[in-house]
Amino acid sequence: MEQYQLKTIRLTFHVFGLVLQLFAIILFFVALLTPAWQELHTTTEFETYFQRGLCVDCLWKQRQNAIEEIDFIGWMCTCKFGTNHIFGDKVEEASEWDIATIGLISSSGLLSLIALFVAGLIDEPRFAGISWTLLNLFSTIASITAVNIFYNMSYIMQNKTSSDYYTIGYSFWLAFSACILQIIVLFCSTSYALVGILIYQSMPHPVNKICINSIPPQQQVTTTTTTTTTAATAAATTLS
Repeated sequence: MEQYQLKTIRLTFHVFGLVLQLFAIILFFVALLTPAWQELHTTTEFETYFQRGLCVDCLWKQRQNAIEEIDFIGWMCTCKFGTNHIFGDKVEEASEWDIATIGLISSSGLLSLIALFVAGLIDEPRFAGISWTLLNLFSTIASITAVNIFYNMSYIMQNKTSSDYYTIGYSFWLAFSACILQIIVLFCSTSYALVGILIYQSMPHPVNKICINSIPPQQQVTTTTTTTTTAATAAATTLS
């Protein structure tokens, strides 16, 4: 009965962790590819809305009139690593901390994807649990580091551009949500591995019996001589 309960708990952690891990992977890559890590809205002659991402930057602009809005330009997007940057002098091109965040988010997503396949396809619970936990540990560390780097550096950038006020956009919060999910998945995988170890320890294990044929010949001779000597001594004691 105890093993049945442990297996039920292990299955619960397994399924719950796999589902959350799938959502975390989706959020990681959606956050990586969307442009709204930082946002800026200005209203002058042009009403301008900036979205600054890790890989893509987008700009929405329209000319304003005192009576009505005219000259709608709409959205324009460009690659972060391109030469013709639509932000001009407002936002710098891809910096070292952008590249670091991209690398960490990508690594976290890939490690999480590998962990998903390991936990879902490997049939040996103890090996799968330990491997799943280790991969999730590295993925969690990478995602937490990426979120902290971007969050801290965004304030440094804000201090450099005091004329404009940047806010954290939805892409950052998607990555933050994925990071939270990854922490929960790490808890599930660790619990899955620990319960698997408890199940293995509670199982009856066969006792290894040593047969005479498995003893080396020299040891067999020594054992036989000792047995014969003991028997002779016992017989002499009985006769006396």
